[in-house]
Amino acid sequence: MYVYRHTTTTISVEVITSMTIFSVEMKNLRITIFFIFCTFAYLAMSNVVLESSIAAKPKHKQWMKDFERTYADDVENETQFKIFAEKLEYIEVQP
Repeated sequence: MYVYRHTTTTISVEVITSMTIFSVEMKNLRITIFFIFCTFAYLAMSNVVLESSIAAKPKHKQWMKDFERTYADDVENETQFKIFAEKLEYIEVQP
């Protein structure tokens, strides 16, 4: 760093350096806040999906009973349930 003999010049150099550090700190703060926001948004959305799948389980069982559907194993049952839950959510969202 250069040392100037004129006092106002020295002050302006220090202010610019301080503002640069402040700018970097604000950028890091914005990035941190963004990641916190994304985390909470993800948690909120996953909670909605969980609630909708819990509500769809009895409807799927009733649908299987009404249409006499049976599946070979739990993997196929779970796959068909996911398809059913997606379609049910699509239907319920429509106005």
